[in-house]
Amino acid sequence: MRKISKILVANRSEIAIRVFRAANELGLKT
Repeated sequence: MRKISKILVANRSEIAIRVFRAANELGLKT
């Protein structure tokens, strides 16, 4: 269970980083 929770946290952080980068790119372009 602990391993699964770690993977979920890692996935969440990766998604957050991707969304943050996408938002930055859109903000800079506009």
